[in-house]
Formats: sequence, C-alpha cells, structure tokens
Amino acid sequence: MGVADGEVLVRGAALRDIAGLKALLDQLDAYHAEIQPGFFRVAGAGRPEEEIRRAVTDRDGVVLVAEGEGRLVGAVSLRAFDTPDNPLMVPERRALLEDMVVEQGARRRGVGRALVEASLEWCRSQGVARMVLTVWEGNEAAEGFYEAVGLLPVSKIMGLKL
Repeated sequence: MGVADGEVLVRGAALRDIAGLKALLDQLDAYHAEIQPGFFRVAGAGRPEEEIRRAVTDRDGVVLVAEGEGRLVGAVSLRAFDTPDNPLMVPERRALLEDMVVEQGARRRGVGRALVEASLEWCRSQGVARMVLTVWEGNEAAEGFYEAVGLLPVSKIMGLKL
C-alpha cells in the first residue's frame, strides 16, 4: 500500500507521536465541527495533549498510526469492552473504533484500508467478536468507505434540538 510512491507502515502509536497525532486529530475535529456544529466546536488549542497521551497508553485500547513518506498520514483509536451484564444483550467482547483520520492528501491510496485491517487484527488479538463505530450525519465519504471495507449499519441515532 502506498502513499504516492512510498510504502505505508501501520504500527502502534508511541508517545513520540503525540504532536503528529494532535495535528491529525485537529483535522478530524475541525471537520466534525463543520458538519455537526450543534455537537462539536473547535477549541483554539485543539485536543489537549493529555487526552492523546491517555489514549496512547490506555490498556483497554490502542492507537494505531500510519506512516508514509516519513510522517504520520493517518491514525485510528480503538477501545475494547464487554457488553453490559444484561439478559437482553448478547454477551460478547466488542471494540469501539473511536476516531479514524487520514490526511487529506493521503486519501484513496490505501491508508484507510490499512488502518482498518490493522484494527481488525488488534481486535482479534484482544478476543473481540465485533467492532462498531459511529459515523456522524453529513460524513458520506466515511460512511461509503466503511461500507466498502465490510462494515454494515447496526443502528441509527436520532436527535431533536430543544
């Protein structure tokens, strides 16, 4: 898988990646604020580095980064959990894909697919039976991408501003 003519390496994030992760997540957060301003706002400083540090070191989750051409071009974060102890729910280990971002210039070059494949590998290594995620209304590109890599709709969240 290449970004331009180079290869893409997907690996677990390290503390040295925090600045690059922050830059990628700031792009994601700005886009979410654009398509869903009723839910998201872009703070001047973006995501706090401490939040990113916690995600990178979380024992129940993982942050994976995609490197291409000597820099971070994408990232994904996941968190594993067990379904609540509820007789109506199928008991299983699940993973929530919380944030996924691919730098604009690296899209449609296999980076997203490589991140999803690495996410699924991580899920299997954690005994996860199902991976789920949320796509915000207005993000048709992400919805189309996730469907193309095999994810199917599970539910729909609806809201009404009062």
